[in-house]
Amino acid sequence: MATVQLKSIAKKYTENYAVKGVDIDIKDGEFVVLVGPSGCGKTTTLRMIAGLEEISEGTLSIDGVVANDLSPAERGIAMVFQSYALYPHMSVRENLAFGLRLQKVPTDKIDAAVNNASKILHIEHLLDRKPKALSGGQRQRVAIGRAITRTPKVFLFDEPLSNLDAALRVQMRIEFARLHQDLQATMIYVTHDQIEAMTLADRIVVFSEGKVEQIGTPLQLYHQPNNLFVAGFIGSPKMNLLPAIVESADAQNAKVRMTDGSSITVACDGSGLKTGEKVTLGLRPEHLSVQSSAQDFGVTVSLCEQMGDSTMVYAQLVGFDKPVVVRVADVFRVEQNHALRIGVNPQLAYLFDANGMAVPRHLSEIHAQYV
Repeated sequence: MATVQLKSIAKKYTENYAVKGVDIDIKDGEFVVLVGPSGCGKTTTLRMIAGLEEISEGTLSIDGVVANDLSPAERGIAMVFQSYALYPHMSVRENLAFGLRLQKVPTDKIDAAVNNASKILHIEHLLDRKPKALSGGQRQRVAIGRAITRTPKVFLFDEPLSNLDAALRVQMRIEFARLHQDLQATMIYVTHDQIEAMTLADRIVVFSEGKVEQIGTPLQLYHQPNNLFVAGFIGSPKMNLLPAIVESADAQNAKVRMTDGSSITVACDGSGLKTGEKVTLGLRPEHLSVQSSAQDFGVTVSLCEQMGDSTMVYAQLVGFDKPVVVRVADVFRVEQNHALRIGVNPQLAYLFDANGMAVPRHLSEIHAQYV
């Protein structure tokens, strides 16, 4: 396997940058997920690694060798696309063997590689079928198997699960995790689905508008987002981001006033904040309580969604035009327009300054181990 290093990588089209100043250092055998909304530059970055897009600026190194001017075939990579890209007239066996036949690999070695890949992916019983006789998940396995037969230094995946239904995506996430564990391979995976990123990655690279916003483990990004973008992107359901004004702040806490007049104290280093400064209070739905506490604020319930094991409560906060979402880990029923007090734990609240940057938090012992 191999390391992959991106130093100040950029992609420029005429006068506009699609990707600018990207620095990523991927370790040997690491599973790294590039995540972000559509048009953020994650797929362009993957294609530059693959050699399908020319690098405008910066240096790409694969296993310590500068790869900017190497052809895709010379880079030692294998790429799995969203569309599977299987040859419809060939059997699964022929699809798996095709790349090796082009390289004039001896027949016995091709057979061994095909048998090994099919065994890893549990598709031995499909080798004589054509792609049209396969399900979406089976086709994806064949596409991955074709990559495995090449024994590449680096595996690249471009939104490989986006064509599958929800249940099959869950199954294939498990397959990808098992595959990485079995192969111990360097894998770079692009998705817009933050759940895929959280469940698969050793580390996540969050992209926005062609730039890297933050790199870290899934739990680091969840517990310690650097800014408003990462805070709003990582987590399902998304974090509530509410306007507030600083009432007082010191190195231990920051007390802020919400739009309904309630005051909330956040366990953070507020020494850089000023009284009267506009800030954003971040509250994850799963960290809120529908029971009144020493720290709470008032809302009016709009809707309760029963999920079986939990309830999603959507409520309106005075002076805020978006719904506040609360996830209750139980069945919870309340009438529409019911007034409710939402409890807040100061150690599970987030604060972002006027520039959208995170104010350093004082984590509990439980959460400090993740960052």
